[in-house]
Amino acid sequence: LPMTTATITPSTGHPLWNPEAIAQLLRTCGQNALHGRRHGAWRLKGDGSLVTALDIANERLLRDELTRLIPGSRFIGEETLQSCTEDYLDDCFTGDCWIVDPIDGTAPFAHGFPLWAVSVGLMHDGHLVDGGVCMPSLGELLLTAGPALLRADADAGALRPFAPEPQSWSPGGMIELGQAVVRTCRLTLPNPLLATGSAVQAISSVILGDAMLYIGRFKLYDIAGLLPIMGRVGLRALVPGHGEMTPDVRGGAFELASTAAHRWSLRATARIGWPQTLEQLPDELNDILRTMTRTTIHSALLLLALLLSSGCLPSSFEKARQKADAGMEADACRLYEQAILDGDHLLDAHLELARLCERIPNRLTLAWFHYEQALQLLPDDDARRKAIVTAKHDVMKAIHTQLEQAGFRESGDLRLKVNLLEEHARNLNRWLDELRQENRLLRLKLGEDAQP
Repeated sequence: LPMTTATITPSTGHPLWNPEAIAQLLRTCGQNALHGRRHGAWRLKGDGSLVTALDIANERLLRDELTRLIPGSRFIGEETLQSCTEDYLDDCFTGDCWIVDPIDGTAPFAHGFPLWAVSVGLMHDGHLVDGGVCMPSLGELLLTAGPALLRADADAGALRPFAPEPQSWSPGGMIELGQAVVRTCRLTLPNPLLATGSAVQAISSVILGDAMLYIGRFKLYDIAGLLPIMGRVGLRALVPGHGEMTPDVRGGAFELASTAAHRWSLRATARIGWPQTLEQLPDELNDILRTMTRTTIHSALLLLALLLSSGCLPSSFEKARQKADAGMEADACRLYEQAILDGDHLLDAHLELARLCERIPNRLTLAWFHYEQALQLLPDDDARRKAIVTAKHDVMKAIHTQLEQAGFRESGDLRLKVNLLEEHARNLNRWLDELRQENRLLRLKLGEDAQP
């Protein structure tokens, strides 16, 4: 089929979307997870969520197979997102890009509960046009096919057309709640409530008629596979203060700025249900949700403080090391500088930053400066001083060589020191300007979010 922008829309789908191939891939990921779960161990990620080896293995499989289905397509996955450069992420909103969550609901999955899913969404020019989700433990698979929705068993079987039956509000209807909602508000409605760790499972339950409403907050990659499905069947997602969550990823519901504290997340807690359900929400529920929206920042700050004090979240220093290990030297330098401002692993931050600056053009003076700062922090009898002094002298020689190559033939210490200090002053001014700009953006952001 000819692939033109005119033929690729959220209502008709992508001409290269292959429902049978996607269904098989979702099933394979689901079976891999089911078979490996009893032997898998979990660990905490930087944001306090869980990850297992099966998340990573599934994401690797999805990347390999999906990018093969549409040559030249890009890929965003929850577990590898942090290794993507900003240029790459910007390019993802032009042309074709897969957005996946290899296991949405890793916490319940890792602890043996059935409420988890695999999600695959296909975005074209910033619009999610096709998607599929699989809930292996619940036996359900849903995916788009042109303007239609298909349903199948999670392990095998034919794909068949599916037309869900919209629900109205009922005092006995099931309401599913995301983890943040459970932690921050108390509902006194007569409805049965179910706390869940998987937005995909919860929203799918509304589509399948098992639940009446879902209230939660999640990230784009969590539900990218569901947004096209929601659009096909008419399920709505209201985001207070930010309109509606739609397949248009840049429509305002998600926080996409690189400087955002909660990048990729919904801007507010969403209520997701059929149009008639949302129109009939009781005033009590709306009042509670409005109150929750006003207190979200306060609760988030308290939670952040708790996680930092308990060591669950990585510090700037730890993030810097991760970026350095990934070869992202510019990002690592910025985070080491932030660690120094925070007093976080101060000595090690100076040393790591000095070593990085040695490898980056035009940063030798900063390397010399940070070695000097490290020496000032060390006691005179510390065994590491000798190696640091040697490194500092090597940097000084390299600076001297650069100056000679630039035409500075005077070899006196005074001339060298003058040039060294002038270059260092320029670098420090650049650094301070960058920090002031970042601080200004953060203050504007806090001021905006702090509004009732």
